Amino acid sequence: MLTEARRATQLDEALYIRDPEELLDLLAARRGLERETVRAAALRATEPELVRLDQLTAAEADVLEVDNWHDRIDFHSYIGRISHNKQLVALTEVAFDRRRAALERLIFMVGMRTGNAGIGHDEHRAIADAVRGRDADAAETLMVSHIEAVMSSVSQFARTASPDVIEGLFRQQVPVTGARRALTLTTLINNRAAAREIGAP
Repeated sequence: MLTEARRATQLDEALYIRDPEELLDLLAARRGLERETVRAAALRATEPELVRLDQLTAAEADVLEVDNWHDRIDFHSYIGRISHNKQLVALTEVAFDRRRAALERLIFMVGMRTGNAGIGHDEHRAIADAVRGRDADAAETLMVSHIEAVMSSVSQFARTASPDVIEGLFRQQVPVTGARRALTLTTLINNRAAAREIGAP
């Protein structure tokens, strides 16, 4: 249990983004993952899954509405799920777990501040078209371009926003919980060890 808690702590720490530089690191990691998931999806997705992907893309209406930022998670995580590669599916579950949704909201808010928030929908549509057409090369190229456009938006934000604005936006990140889990389990284990030493049940 303690080992699992430590792993959770490490993961939470990796996904607790404090500044634009860390966000760019995260997006670079996602670029590596998603270029593979979208290739696999183009080659392996079933026809019903392709229909569902179209539905998800079409549902991304009112992309400039702040309450709809979560639609982007659904698009990216679904592509991972229809890759039919169990390793990629597992990594996608980690990257787009709903508990990490604050990261997607953060990316959306950066896009809003740089005027690029609405671009993603058109890019999603092009990616979905490539996946439906079974064009793995085009799907990969479009996905990489999409994520790099987001990275460019983050870089623009970092260059042009005031330090107070940057700090305020990134401060909205939810603090990690893994560290508290590890501490709780450590305390529990230590207490049980101490109880055994004095003969308590």
